[in-house]
Formats: sequence, C-alpha cells, structure tokens
Amino acid sequence: MEHIVKDVFGIVDYIVFAIMLLISAGIGVWYAIVDRKKTDTQEFLMGGRSLSVFPVAMSVLASFMSAITLLGTPAEVYRYGTQYMIINIAFCLVIPATAYLYLPVFFNLGVTSAYEYLELRFHSAVRTIGCIVFTLHMLMYMPVVLYAPALALSEVTGIRIWTAVLSIGLVCTFYTSIGGMKAVVWTDFFQSLMMYGSILVIVVKGTIDLGGFDVVWQRSFEGGRIEFWSTVSSGVNSLAAVMLEDIIKKFIVKDISELWATRISKALAMSFGVISIVLVFVAEQMGGVLQAALTIHGIVGGPMLGAFTLGMFIPFANTWGASTGLVSGFGIAMWFGMGSFASHPYHPEASLSYQGCAELYYNATSIDIANMTSIPEIIRNNDDILPPYRLSYLWLSGVGFVVVMIVGVVVSLITRSKEEEIVDERLLSPLITWLSKYMPGGKFKEMVLHKEKRGMSQTPLRTTSVISDSDFYPTKKASISYISDSKLS
Repeated sequence: MEHIVKDVFGIVDYIVFAIMLLISAGIGVWYAIVDRKKTDTQEFLMGGRSLSVFPVAMSVLASFMSAITLLGTPAEVYRYGTQYMIINIAFCLVIPATAYLYLPVFFNLGVTSAYEYLELRFHSAVRTIGCIVFTLHMLMYMPVVLYAPALALSEVTGIRIWTAVLSIGLVCTFYTSIGGMKAVVWTDFFQSLMMYGSILVIVVKGTIDLGGFDVVWQRSFEGGRIEFWSTVSSGVNSLAAVMLEDIIKKFIVKDISELWATRISKALAMSFGVISIVLVFVAEQMGGVLQAALTIHGIVGGPMLGAFTLGMFIPFANTWGASTGLVSGFGIAMWFGMGSFASHPYHPEASLSYQGCAELYYNATSIDIANMTSIPEIIRNNDDILPPYRLSYLWLSGVGFVVVMIVGVVVSLITRSKEEEIVDERLLSPLITWLSKYMPGGKFKEMVLHKEKRGMSQTPLRTTSVISDSDFYPTKKASISYISDSKLS
C-alpha cells in the first residue's frame, strides 16, 4: 500500500487568499465611507452614472468570467472536445449587436432597471413578469457561482465546502451591500486582473511544461478532443435594483424617499446575498457547474431576449403578444431543461486518462486485477428519452427565444386593434428607426404613447435626444424630462 500525500495550501497560499478577500472587502468599506453622505439610490445602484468606461468594461468581463468558466470550461473540453469553442462565434456576433442595436435604447431612456422598458413599451404586467423571471434566474444562478469556487477551495485547503461558501459569500455580500455599484465595479476590476492573469500564467506554464504548443495540440488531437461542428456581486446588485424599482416602488411604497430607498437597497442586497449562500445546497445537486450555469441562463435568458427583441424590433408587437410569448418561451425552455436534467441523456465522451494525476485518497489499497471478471461493454442510447430532452443545454436559449418571437408575433397579429397603435421611436432599436425612413409611410414620429386607449394608465416616458438621420446610434444622452398631458415638459 502506497501512501501519497495530497497537495494542499501552504502558509503563503493562505496569505495570498486572505489578502484578496481583504482587498475586496476594503474596497466596499472605502466607498461606504467616501459616499456616506450620498443617500440617493442612483448613487448606490448606478454609481451615480459617473464611472469611466474601462473599469465598467472590466467589471462586465469579470461578471462573465466566473469560477464556472475557469473550472467548467476545461472540464467540458476535456470530456467532449473543442466543439464548445464554437460558442465564440456567437460572441463575435452578439457583442456588436448588443452594443449597437439594444444598448442605445436603454442608454437614451436613462432607466435604472432594464425591465422599466417593458412597461414603457407594453404594460406593467409584462414588466412584472420579466422582473419575477429575472429574480428566479439570479437566485438559481448565484448559488452555482458560489459553489464553484467553494468546491475548488475545499479541494486545495481541506476545509469543508460550507466553510468556503460562507467565507466567499459573506465577503461578497458585505462589500456589495455597503459599497454599492462603485464597490462592485472596482472589486470586479481587481478580480478580473487576478483571473485573467492566472489564466495566462497557467496556459504559458502548462504549454512550456508539456514541450510547446505543438505537443499540446498533438496530444489533444490523439485524444479525440479537436472537434468542430459535431459573477455574484453583480447579481446581488442587479437583484436589489430590480426589486426596488420594479416591485417595491411599483406596488408597495410608491412615494418613498431617497434615503429610505437607499436603505432598502442595501438591505435587499444583503438579503439576496444570504439567500444565495443558503441555496448553495441546491447547486451541489446539479452536476457540472458549466452545464448547470448555462442551463439556467438558457431557460431564462432566451425568453427574456425574445421579449426585448419583440419590443425593439417588431413595431406592431403588443402587450398580449409580449406577455403570452414570454410565458410560453419560459415554460417551454423550463420543460426542456428540467426534462433533460431528470432523464440524464447519454452523450459520448472522449477517452479519459488519469495518468499523471495525484492520488486523491490517503489510504489507497492495491487490487489484484488478475482475478477480476471483465465487465461487458454497455451499449447506451437515448431511444427511451423524449427528443426534447436529448437537446443540448446550449440550445435552450435559442429555443426560448424562437418560441417568444413566434408566439409574440402571431398573438400580436391576432389581437391587434383596427386602429394602429402609435409607438414612440425611442422605444425601438436604432436599426428599425433607420430602416423606417425607407419604408412606406415614412419615418416614425416622436409621439406620446397613449396607453389610455388600451384601458391602461399612462406611464410617463423619459425623453432624450432623438436619433439623428446622420447618426445611426445615439452618442450622448441629453437631460431627462418627462412626458405629461401629451406634451414634452
């Protein structure tokens, strides 16, 4: 019997880890002290809209580059090959589309919660549905984000997973709830430097140790892995903003002071952080962290994208179409995702080898394989599983999006009133307003949404600079005013 010692953290490792946690907490304390006299919600939830581009961009990158990516993606590629890399093609298309077709609408409206748009474009009911779906999404996703680093930390330190969850989750909840968006952005900026730096070091050192990139590629090819075509703080802050703007101010306390709104925002951020920590026990049962995270994103993200796309790209889309499409898309995606999770369809894996891996058990007992009976190869298939349940989790977002668009367009056409509804051009994508100049009927006019004619209370629409004919997208937001009595104030 051979006794092999497992590598664990040393004193230096613990010091580095503690310093990272202290820096993250310190950023929150710093902004809590600096901004202690600023009691408005815009300062806490939006950073006063004064943050510069670079730290915000790095914060967005950090939100997407979580422990799920660092731990889940290598395991996914090792088990199923490089086919997963095709997702980068979508990123090359989605990022410019988001920047130039979707974001200008939110930027010009100056909304705090993205779901405010759904009320301005459709009705408060659609906004409420979107808010509820988003809340469920983040409460399912954030525990997975917490569980992934806690699992890695538990393996290298020997501490219990729940101890790691508490140490990470409480620090994150602490700096988010007291420091607000500024603390979130600058902490994400610091953590993104650490994450991308560690990735670079691992890739360079691993490539050198194996003998160069050619050797890495050759081994991957021989192992059948070269195939083609075959972040908690941001979530906590977003949940607090959405819950305050879309639920509390809308239905509970409509005339709330800025001081109490800020206090409630901090309490919400702390509460959602604690809930995420508690729900980690659910994440433990969901299998691979990457699949769990992308399944959750797919179930919710696809339908939500469909709802916003309906509003911004389909001028005749109405409330019935948006609400019916959103519920249908979410229901279908949830059905497919949960059905696949429960039925466990078989997906062929590349050959796995544990050669060179350190033994994880301290008391490994040798076995005499000479007297072992061979086990016949098991032939696996998915014939007894419903076809929708065999669908890859990577397609769930596409399914939800398509369902929302089809149902939304069809229902909007069926329930459309004889009198054409006027849509403010600021609620449409710059692409649609630009193309409208070449459509029959001329350019959309900047008019007030008369929601009273549909039996709804009129919602004030925030106005900004109108998109000019010479500029495809808005470049600078003008001062925000409000529409009342069908006139611009």
